[in-house]
Amino acid sequence: KRRYTHGWLVMAVTVWLIWRDRRYLGSIPLRPPLGGWLLVAVGSIGWLVGYFAGLLAVSTLAMPLLVLVTVWAAGGMQLARRVGFPILLLYFALPVWVLINPLLQWMTVVANYWLANLFGIPVVMNEYRIDIPAGSFLIAGGCSGLHFFIVALYIATVQGEVDRDDMRSRIILLLLAVAVGLWYIRSI
Repeated sequence: KRRYTHGWLVMAVTVWLIWRDRRYLGSIPLRPPLGGWLLVAVGSIGWLVGYFAGLLAVSTLAMPLLVLVTVWAAGGMQLARRVGFPILLLYFALPVWVLINPLLQWMTVVANYWLANLFGIPVVMNEYRIDIPAGSFLIAGGCSGLHFFIVALYIATVQGEVDRDDMRSRIILLLLAVAVGLWYIRSI
């Protein structure tokens, strides 16, 4: 099963959000910090070392931050602050979310266990396996709802930015996305 098929859309929305603010970005006076490129060089070397050492999770997590540091080194803090949100959206396209897959898988098992008990079905739960009188089934990693969860969070995050909502509204959107994502996981 393929995951992260939404990555190209994330990249396109990131570019669009930056392009949308092009007039404001063009008016920002560029104030590159002294030594900014030194931090980019050190970060790049660190990324390369991590990549060639096989620390793919670390090098993947570092990539959007390295892009943001490069923007900061080229244009200063005001520019980096303004494009920081779209750049950090790239985390939604990276396979770092697999780290929460076991949690979502466990939540799926618990939800099914709870529902079986609710309907009076005798059930025994053993890690990711659920035994009922008619047989047993395994909640596999691909059944965790991870992709749906990522997309729900992404849509809520982008919607808050597109509408330029205040922080309270954005948090409400994210909480609703988490609720919808968990509801979907429960229904798998």
